[in-house]
Amino acid sequence: MAKAKKVEKTNNKNLITIVLLIVAGIVILSYANNTGFVSKDGKTKLSSVSVGPRFNWDDEINPGDYITIKFKPGTYGYEGYYEIYKKENPYKRMIGRTRVSAVAGCSMTCKKEWDQSVKTGNWEPGIYYVKVYDKSRERAGDEKYIKAEFKVV
Repeated sequence: MAKAKKVEKTNNKNLITIVLLIVAGIVILSYANNTGFVSKDGKTKLSSVSVGPRFNWDDEINPGDYITIKFKPGTYGYEGYYEIYKKENPYKRMIGRTRVSAVAGCSMTCKKEWDQSVKTGNWEPGIYYVKVYDKSRERAGDEKYIKAEFKVV
């Protein structure tokens, strides 16, 4: 009978060792997620951008009208510049590039919500898009740029 008691004590030590290893693994994995690793489970909030008429978002955008570009930062923010392109442009020439950070009070990376008004000038009718570099998407391994399309009629 004495041998049976020794076996039980050995099993208890093994069980305690296994439990401690599992707890240590959980602690290490949670620490890694808090120090900058981005998981694919949606914990990282991504930035967004939207474009519409300046005052009434149900109206059409005509050449010479003002548009409002709305920026919402993700976990790591968006770059302080945005670019506007015409979609059908075969040369991908930029219509404009503007620095948001100077007027929004950001550094090179913006972590503030920001609305920017832009005059369309004498732009030709067509589909345009705003392109912004999203640092949150880059860290998540997604497409680095976010785009928002709008139509000038």
